[in-house]
Amino acid sequence: MATKINKSVANQQSAFYTSTLRFARISPRKVNYVAELIRGLNANRAIEILMFNPKRASYFLYKLLKSAISNAISKNSKVDVDKLYLKEVKVNGGPMLKRIRSAPRGRAVMIRRRFSHITITLEEAKISKKEDKTPSDITITEPSGQKEKEKIITEEVQQKKEDTTNLSNPTQQ
Repeated sequence: MATKINKSVANQQSAFYTSTLRFARISPRKVNYVAELIRGLNANRAIEILMFNPKRASYFLYKLLKSAISNAISKNSKVDVDKLYLKEVKVNGGPMLKRIRSAPRGRAVMIRRRFSHITITLEEAKISKKEDKTPSDITITEPSGQKEKEKIITEEVQQKKEDTTNLSNPTQQ
């Protein structure tokens, strides 16, 4: 039994653009610290963050992100680079080089030199007319009781100021 795909549903699905770096000679834990900074961000904003991040892992992620963007352009020339965002940044552990190091009392300790497999997936953000809001449409509402809390806090601060002035000048009492 063959299944039919509705064309309108197929057109709504956006394409994913991926790039993978395998066997990167850096620990996955170190890469994950930097990957947390860019997950879910716009691709251009992520590049800015990676360019000025001093960690060594940012170099690997920067090159991989540039590769993913060029993959998106080569697959679809109509893609808007400004609308690309990082849908997924996966950091997995690769193989380990095991080495032996001498330790005190004649013992030996295993050293594990870790590798990483890093995958970046980009997707083009879709903004519908309903979601696009102008500044005049946006209203800012304060959480319930926020003004009351601020009033109580200011009263407490004023009371503490009065108490400290009374302690410093006992002749006024």
